[in-house]
Amino acid sequence: MPNQHKQLLAMRERVWELHAQGVPLEDIAAELSWSLDTVRSTLEMNHASSAATSNAHRESLRQRAEILRAEGFSYSKIARRFNDERVPTLSGQGWWHHTVIKRLLHE
Repeated sequence: MPNQHKQLLAMRERVWELHAQGVPLEDIAAELSWSLDTVRSTLEMNHASSAATSNAHRESLRQRAEILRAEGFSYSKIARRFNDERVPTLSGQGWWHHTVIKRLLHE
């Protein structure tokens, strides 16, 4: 059972990583052989101790934010984009704010 739990956590982390990279939900579902509803539910999960705070998730978000900054996006516009796309925050709670994006990029 512990191994199944680890596999599930790894798959959830993969969902968050792909979503943070802007991969469409349908493509995420296809890659993991999950239903679209399961992918949506995974993204809506709200627990701060989950993989939402993982280094891989943080790094993929930082890389995506860097790309958007290079394209001329302000910190506020990046935060709005992440919120519009329902990208899970680092804590798994609340909404993205420009100050969090700035901090993420300057760590």
